[in-house]
Amino acid sequence: MLSANAQGSLHREIGRAGAADPATRGPAPPRAARGNPRTIGRLLAFLAPAALGPAASAAQADLSSGFVSPASGQATTTFTYSVKYSNSSNVRPDYVWVGIWWGSRGATYWYEMAQATPSDTNYTDGAWYAYSITGLDPAPHAFRFVAQVSQVLLSAPEPAGSYQSGPTVTGLPVLMGLVSVTSEDGPGPSLSFQADKQQVENGGYVTFTATVSLSGAVSRSVGGVTVAYRPDPMFTPLDGTASVVVQNGAGLAWSAGWAQTRLVGSRVAGRTATIMPAGGIFIVRCGDFAPGDVAVCTFRCQAGTGSTGLVASAGPDKTIALGGSTVLQGSAWNGTTPYKYSWTPTTGLSSPTAAQPTASPTATTTYTLTVTDAAGLKATDRVTVTIGVNNAAVLSTIMPASMVRGDWQTVRVTLRNTGMTTWTAADGYGLSSVDPADNTTWGVNRVALNWTDSIAPGQDKTFIFTITAPDTVSAGVSCDWQMIHQGIGRFGAISSQTVGVSTFADVPTTVPHWRYVEALYRAGITGGCASDDEGRPLFCASATLTRKEAAVFLVRAAGKTPLIKSRPTFADVPASVPYYGHVERLADLASWYDKPNPCLTTPTKGCDIEPLRYCPDATVTRAMLAVYLCRARGKCPWNNPTPTFADVAPSSPCYGFIERLADPTSWNNDPPTRGCAIDPVRFCPDDAATRATMAVALVRAFGIPY
Repeated sequence: MLSANAQGSLHREIGRAGAADPATRGPAPPRAARGNPRTIGRLLAFLAPAALGPAASAAQADLSSGFVSPASGQATTTFTYSVKYSNSSNVRPDYVWVGIWWGSRGATYWYEMAQATPSDTNYTDGAWYAYSITGLDPAPHAFRFVAQVSQVLLSAPEPAGSYQSGPTVTGLPVLMGLVSVTSEDGPGPSLSFQADKQQVENGGYVTFTATVSLSGAVSRSVGGVTVAYRPDPMFTPLDGTASVVVQNGAGLAWSAGWAQTRLVGSRVAGRTATIMPAGGIFIVRCGDFAPGDVAVCTFRCQAGTGSTGLVASAGPDKTIALGGSTVLQGSAWNGTTPYKYSWTPTTGLSSPTAAQPTASPTATTTYTLTVTDAAGLKATDRVTVTIGVNNAAVLSTIMPASMVRGDWQTVRVTLRNTGMTTWTAADGYGLSSVDPADNTTWGVNRVALNWTDSIAPGQDKTFIFTITAPDTVSAGVSCDWQMIHQGIGRFGAISSQTVGVSTFADVPTTVPHWRYVEALYRAGITGGCASDDEGRPLFCASATLTRKEAAVFLVRAAGKTPLIKSRPTFADVPASVPYYGHVERLADLASWYDKPNPCLTTPTKGCDIEPLRYCPDATVTRAMLAVYLCRARGKCPWNNPTPTFADVAPSSPCYGFIERLADPTSWNNDPPTRGCAIDPVRFCPDDAATRATMAVALVRAFGIPY
């Protein structure tokens, strides 16, 4: 355990920035752990005043037996650092770190160690902690350990600031990439992480790619592997400029081949030629963008060339679909102009001597660009065009189940790119109607990507567009969509949906009375009741049926015209009301029967006498509707000896009409009613009839096709 003076020395060390000789002190752990919220919090705890005083529970804590294995190796070797922590009070340490001094950089980097056997909770006899790392530079190294227990700091070896030597690393130079996000518009938090290191031969190539979003997400890709990083919780979206910082960690100079930035929605190709000596740093400015924008910065370099002469660039690797094409982005600089370009192989190229030819290979091909300047110097570079597979999966389709004729609705189709190509508008990707292909049934047959879209494999795209319902009423019209690559063809899963088309906004195809209401509309019996705020027709299906509406429905369904009499039959239905002729026709016996029928009379005799009235605004009950329909169709009441409905007794004045209305044999096995409920079967005679109920009963009673 550290003495009070030693602890103070260690705290001074932790608070110091920069690097020093291992015999004295290394840089502070916060410097190495920047960007890791959990580690930052722990290191801040180091600096708290309480950490300066020893705690009783840590009085017998100790770090010992620290070592690294193996003691030597190459840059590709995995080295494991181990240390034993013990505590006679059996108190678990808060954290254990290893500080590794990199001789090639003159700096110490701190890494949190993990308990080798997490289930071991007996610290009295010691518990081992370990950390493994690959990619140490070919240079001398040293290490030491620090632990915190009950806010007391321990160090091994003693005294604080001492180091153990090792391991010894030999091998080829290693390139190291550092990536950071900074705001150049003012002070503010930043994110950074150390990229994977690449060991390359002299003259070999390495590419670093960083995807940066100022909304707070960072990912990196080295050697084709992408890893996402969670941002520091203190990080807030900033307007500013993102930069990719690449450092040469090798012992030899190497040249920067090219650097390119792609900001979503545009492509900005930056070309910079420079020689970076050992330890040199090259910064790629990604461009200005706002919170939420995403920039992809790519930096490619050639190791160990040490030349300031001609540089050739074949541009970034490309992926296309079979049958597709792409433009190779060849260029050159640092030479004597003019330049001559030569591409090999020539397969699939529009011109083997153009700087930026169009490539249309039928198989994955690596092209080599050779550039010759006016002085006769030559430089080469390579680019691979991969033949990828177009594919898409449907994640969701948000579309109405029913629409009104001529109405428009916004729909959303979300797909995931499950292929190998990237979808962009410039490359001809979009959404197409199918079944049949490119049909305009819904007013649109193509939906383009936004020009800002670049949907890479694994990413999702939601197409938001408007469809207009066809004029033909139908229970279901196909509304199917599929991805298309212009000039190549359609691909991937189909978003298949069936949408009903109705006449009235309040009677969609999903309700059971839809067919009957549409039958009345086709027969010219109804034109609806009103319009909604968007001008769409309404039927008012749930509204109660009035006696005046029943008169109009019955007269029209029977194919009869209004009867205009010189003298009104009913005192409350004057000749001036629009339904006057329909009520008069309904009450005229000669209009319904050409010879006397002892069991029938006119569909109505009114509702009251002295004076004779019709009560046009009164509600029609289900029992009244049974009387109306039977009389209008010339059907006599049927005194069924066994009542069909539990709530309609033989003593009811409407019993015979209701039994006739429910008798299948009287209506070609399609009776106008089957009741209102079951268990037991009921008719609900006193309930108000709705316009929807009238539609169903009227269509069945008069045999109107539905």
